[in-house]
Amino acid sequence: MKQTSYTRKNNVGYLFVNGQLRSSTGDATNYGTATGITIGQAGDASSGALTCGFCDVKGFVDNVRVTKFGRYTTSFVPADF
Repeated sequence: MKQTSYTRKNNVGYLFVNGQLRSSTGDATNYGTATGITIGQAGDASSGALTCGFCDVKGFVDNVRVTKFGRYTTSFVPADF
């Protein structure tokens, strides 16, 4: 089982898997005005086309949390799941 977290703080996006920082990149997206957010599959919200063939989540998504501030910017110990 994997815990995946994405945080954006000061226009930098951070991707964590099981508490370990795996990637960071610039992200200045204003999600408050974005047309939509897809959870579980990478794609174009307007056309439904996949943007990459390997990005689908294989399994179930559970316990999604969206907050207004960046929680993590360095590796952390994830809560038991």
